[in-house]
Amino acid sequence: DPDLIVLDEPLNGLDPAGRLHMLDLFRRLGEEGKAVLVSSHILHEIENLTPRVALMHRGRLLAEGTVEEIRSLIDNQPLTLHIETPTPRAVAQLLASLDSVVSLEFPSPETFGSVPRALTVRTTHPDSVCEVLQSAAVEGRFEIRALRALDENLDAVFGYLTR
Repeated sequence: DPDLIVLDEPLNGLDPAGRLHMLDLFRRLGEEGKAVLVSSHILHEIENLTPRVALMHRGRLLAEGTVEEIRSLIDNQPLTLHIETPTPRAVAQLLASLDSVVSLEFPSPETFGSVPRALTVRTTHPDSVCEVLQSAAVEGRFEIRALRALDENLDAVFGYLTR
């Protein structure tokens, strides 16, 4: 009944049912107050397992905390937002006036058909972009169907820290 359990690649070679069983076991051990340290290169599995991570590279601790906390500290990489809207050009026109917007891009026609229904925004201050979008949507200027960060995940954060 140890207080600390250290596992190296514990999901390697398991079938999907075995993976789910082990992930459930790790969560239960954590809920019981056990410290479960998992080393893995399959970052999306770690991200689904726990909100807190420690990122190591070549024997050095790069960062520790939640993905959102770590991502917010990476100020040399603008955050990439994907916005789904029936009027992407109107949204882009509004966002183009913001100093925090680094770039605007419409997805390829194959993604949404011949009429663009989304745009990708790179910004140094996502909060200001979200405030502008929210105000304009509340005012009825356009509809926002979805808004998500494309690079606020463990794989992207690790990539930014190791470049």
